[in-house]
Amino acid sequence: ANGPVSPALEQAMTGPLQELVAARSSGLPVPNLSMADIFARMEAHVANNPLEAKIQRLILESYAASPLSDLGIAGALTESVTGSDQESAEQFVTGGMSNLLSAIAGELDVKLGIKVQQIDYSPAGCTVHSEGLSQSADAVIVTTSIGVIKTGGVTFDPPLPRAHQAALKFLDMGTMNKVALQFPRASWPDRDYFVVSGAYCSSFWNLNKYAGQPILVGLAGGIRALQLERMSKQERVTHTLRDLRSALGPLPDPTGALTTAWLADPYTRGAY
Repeated sequence: ANGPVSPALEQAMTGPLQELVAARSSGLPVPNLSMADIFARMEAHVANNPLEAKIQRLILESYAASPLSDLGIAGALTESVTGSDQESAEQFVTGGMSNLLSAIAGELDVKLGIKVQQIDYSPAGCTVHSEGLSQSADAVIVTTSIGVIKTGGVTFDPPLPRAHQAALKFLDMGTMNKVALQFPRASWPDRDYFVVSGAYCSSFWNLNKYAGQPILVGLAGGIRALQLERMSKQERVTHTLRDLRSALGPLPDPTGALTTAWLADPYTRGAY
């Protein structure tokens, strides 16, 4: 298990995983287990240390961008040709992600603010239709999220091949939301990252030394991310500030705030 899994969680998963593999190898029905079921087993093993189970739950919900009841047992397993996620350090792009995009785009003619509605394709070529504009090309690389495709945000003519449509039925978008608060001064511990138990945003990045400004960014996954989706921006800020003050003590009022609602965003329909 090369995912964000503690030894206690790995122990709780071992038996169910063996049963799953045995059933699949024998052609028997595969047990329908969610990570919520696995956590029930884990919490029985670490009853004397409930904080361990709580932190592990927060980490996995954020990692998978999904409530544990919606996450299959394989959700805690990761395989990558580039190695485990745990073997690589977090990287921040100072100055914003646009620095990366500008370097990659080079001299490309990038058109912004255009909503693509339909893509026609055939061996003879492709046409991309948007509001008041059509663009022809030899080929089209579609990089919109599966959330947009599944909700009909972009249509295809002819419809996508059956194999693609079948694959889409087994894929879904999770949601991870963030609340970024800028303060007049940094009045919190000089740590890159910390967890706030019971908060809407379960973990926070301290961007003070990366952005050169006193900014905390809260991350919410799982059920908490869905709850934030249903709030207004001001409500997200109010709840996050309340949670921070309960953990860190008095904090000044923020001077600026940014929040996300990726599931509701018509151009994403989910985080990842």
